[in-house]
Amino acid sequence: MIEALQDVQRKVKGVTLILTSKLNEVRATFLGDPFEVQEAAREAKRVFSEMRSEGKRDKEGYFLLPLGSLARANLKVAIPLQSLSELVRLMGYDTRVEGNYIKSKAPPTVVLDAARRLSEAYSASRAYPLTSSSRRLVTLYSTLKRRGLEEAIRELKKGGLLTERRDGSLVLTKNFNMALKILKRDIKGVRYGTKGNGEGKG
Repeated sequence: MIEALQDVQRKVKGVTLILTSKLNEVRATFLGDPFEVQEAAREAKRVFSEMRSEGKRDKEGYFLLPLGSLARANLKVAIPLQSLSELVRLMGYDTRVEGNYIKSKAPPTVVLDAARRLSEAYSASRAYPLTSSSRRLVTLYSTLKRRGLEEAIRELKKGGLLTERRDGSLVLTKNFNMALKILKRDIKGVRYGTKGNGEGKG
């Protein structure tokens, strides 16, 4: 909750957030220009409303995470939603994007943590001469296996999924879908974070 309020403060830059606690209660006060305080209060209510709905499963057992909630993951760089869905599926949770929501068997905290780590991998990957498809695979592998980019690239080369061209660029040896299929086989059974229900296909 505190992190969510701090995110509101970062979004509405003209306000100061003051937190006071008493027993199990935390009270938040925004100080600043009256108009910006009202804006911060509206944003806080919106965020808390989303957080309450996120904690509930639908009748099929899925959590619905609004795409806007990804802001709480403090992403370093933007990430492809398809890559995030692939990552969470590789972690063992049925996941897909539907409209403005990420629909997943994974709890929202797991999805947000995965998004944050994937974003860090994408940010680090900018230092390497990767193509768009090799970047997708390298960042997925790096995030899932908790490897640095250098180590992930080395392991994918050793596994025959990545190679270096004469110009120095790093490319996949197979098309992305085939490479992803091989990656799934190699890491079958991996669980990331809280255990979940991986029923169905993403």
